Amino acid sequence: MKVPYSNDKPHPVHVGGKLIMPGDTREVDESLIPRTAPAEPVEPVDPGDPLLALLDGSVKEVTDALPGLDDDQVRQLRAAEESGKTRSTLIAAIDETLLERAQARTGEGQGDGAGEGQNGEGGGES
Repeated sequence: MKVPYSNDKPHPVHVGGKLIMPGDTREVDESLIPRTAPAEPVEPVDPGDPLLALLDGSVKEVTDALPGLDDDQVRQLRAAEESGKTRSTLIAAIDETLLERAQARTGEGQGDGAGEGQNGEGGGES
């Protein structure tokens, strides 16, 4: 059942593959609405962790480093940024990276089969 979900947080929220910007409301499946505890707990960043040192850089430096990090590291980086400087541009870039990765995972294999079927049809010589 779809229900309206309003994002009252200061940052974008992902619900069921939809990015909901702060202040926006979208209809989402009720079972996908985040509860008070996050679905995947994010481990706190150790002060000696290189991820924390990465946050000392500029937004561009951190954004350029995102492709080299795995999803868990990106989530940890976001949690550390949110509890520290809270640069909205960086948080948005991290959210966009996570969204693109999630879409890439869910979209894998969907386009390949359709393209092969179209190439195989009507292209044969008899």
